[in-house]
Amino acid sequence: MSIKFNNGNFNFYIDYDGTILRNVSLVSDVNYKSSYDLIRMDNRDGFILDNRNSMEQINRQFTFYTKGEKIERIGKILKFNKMAKIYFNNSNYFCRGFCENISYKKFAGDFYEVVVSLVLQPYIMGPKVVKTFTKNGTIVNEGDFRAYPVVKIFPKQSDFSLSINSKTMRFSVKDSLKGNYIVDFDKVEIKDCDGNLKNSIFHKDSDFLHLEAGENSIVLNNIEKIVLTANWRYMFYDIYKRR
Repeated sequence: MSIKFNNGNFNFYIDYDGTILRNVSLVSDVNYKSSYDLIRMDNRDGFILDNRNSMEQINRQFTFYTKGEKIERIGKILKFNKMAKIYFNNSNYFCRGFCENISYKKFAGDFYEVVVSLVLQPYIMGPKVVKTFTKNGTIVNEGDFRAYPVVKIFPKQSDFSLSINSKTMRFSVKDSLKGNYIVDFDKVEIKDCDGNLKNSIFHKDSDFLHLEAGENSIVLNNIEKIVLTANWRYMFYDIYKRR
């Protein structure tokens, strides 16, 4: 679905969870900020930097001009506090975020000025990468941040494990073994091939895994194969060069 607004010569568009909003204008800059604490001590000049190794969310606004009847339609598309996949004038790289606020005021005639405020994750995500392993190997995360993949595991036995770098995730299936299990490291959930939630097969004393930026080692134990799917995550300003 596509909605075009009356914004003069603006040709910027936003793909918001599959709805194209055309002729919108960005009215805010990107404020990229790391998360850290400054620790100050008695009898010491300056401070100690405690880096939390995380980035804070990004707030962006865009504006458009439209007649009143379209505002209700926009409100149904930009659902508050619901995570969405958002593309900015770009067909390959996207970010995740949600609509925090919609404000509007009378502009001229039947037209209103509408300002939409978004809260975005502090990175953009690249196209889907899929790799199959039938034995131990390596995979290179080409992004700038950790990646949390979805892994489809085809086990040989009821007790099996998957290791990435120095961390191991162990599984133990008590009932009959299914053909495969899907582990979503982002949602922190495990499902069997029928879509049933199976978090109970995860050993609570083992690790939930991720892929660091750069090269990662993969080790299979009692596993026939895995199919790993990931989206590499890049610094937000890369959106301007990744067209």
